[in-house]
Amino acid sequence: MGSDKYNNRIAAGKAAIKNYDPDVIVLDDGFQHRRLARDLDIVMVDATEPFGYGHLLPRGLLREKPRALRRADMVVITRCDQVPREQVEILHGRIRRYAPEISIAEAIHQPVRLRNLSEKDDLKFDWFDWNKAAAFCGIANPEAFRNTLATLGCEPVLFETFEDHNHYTAEQVEDFVARAMRAGADAVVTTQKDAVKLADFVDLKLPILELNIEMRLQTGAEILKEWLVTLSSGLNAEAAPDGSENDSGPLTEPTRRPNVG
Repeated sequence: MGSDKYNNRIAAGKAAIKNYDPDVIVLDDGFQHRRLARDLDIVMVDATEPFGYGHLLPRGLLREKPRALRRADMVVITRCDQVPREQVEILHGRIRRYAPEISIAEAIHQPVRLRNLSEKDDLKFDWFDWNKAAAFCGIANPEAFRNTLATLGCEPVLFETFEDHNHYTAEQVEDFVARAMRAGADAVVTTQKDAVKLADFVDLKLPILELNIEMRLQTGAEILKEWLVTLSSGLNAEAAPDGSENDSGPLTEPTRRPNVG
């Protein structure tokens, strides 16, 4: 979807339907893409930095003003376990000010796997109890990664952040590994997003560990299920009379919206 050929997301969606015959198309970072009609808009709000420093890009992280939430069908507050409960409750109220009737769910980022990229095997999380790690990442919210490591008992001897979506050079990686060794690290740990960019780096002097996480809903799962069931019913009802799929609807006009509070 990110190649030059498919910069136009409508064309990319049509290509996906033609080539893969999907039941559902999930569009990442698509809330602002108004030309492409959606059947369900879910907005993620990070509890650790919910409104992008209060400013639009480039001064802050927001792509739209918060009042745009009124267009969404559902908000998922993520990383709820990384802030005090009262902060989550306050965030509920702030979201309701912009979108009084919106459905709100809560989620956490749960560590599920620690993988040694060099040995191609998994480690138990108690590895951090007996070993020292250095850490780096190139993501939008690096402090969230540091917080996740802390929940596993890992306090990195060296922690470095790079720009979001950073494409690592050999010089960057080798320099960090050298500094990690001087700091006494037994290994280097990074995110799954960053790890996929390190496949070409071999024979490093320290093992590279990849921490995998999953987002898990703590509340709101039934609301989301109701949305999906209702949408599925609507899509089935809009199928062509002969049972074939109507290939114009999903990319031009949304199906009927369910009434979920």
